[in-house]
Amino acid sequence: MFISIAEKSRRAERGVSILIKKKFKKGITNWEAVNENIITVNINHLGIKITLLCVYAPSNNKVDLEKDQFYEKLNETLINIGTTRKIILLGDFNGHAGTKVNNQVVGPYGETRINDNGECLID
Repeated sequence: MFISIAEKSRRAERGVSILIKKKFKKGITNWEAVNENIITVNINHLGIKITLLCVYAPSNNKVDLEKDQFYEKLNETLINIGTTRKIILLGDFNGHAGTKVNNQVVGPYGETRINDNGECLID
């Protein structure tokens, strides 16, 4: 297990971890706790370079500055990973992205409502 640990008083809103099945352990090349809300694990599996990127976004009721800083850091992390690796993005974005038909980002089977975090995720 790879963990980004938060202060005990903030664990309900910060901290993220990735649990890796034992058979994939030998393929792990490195990992990084980017901050309390973002963690990456690099794996080589069957000749494919993969980065697992696990996140825990600030809740929708947080101030816009905190949410903006999270998404800026997430974008910076994605840029730093680059284009030579497959990226698997996992986590809790605390967002509701609504439903759409014939859309490349949002499908027709989600919740019907949308919130600010959902809009940030789509963007």
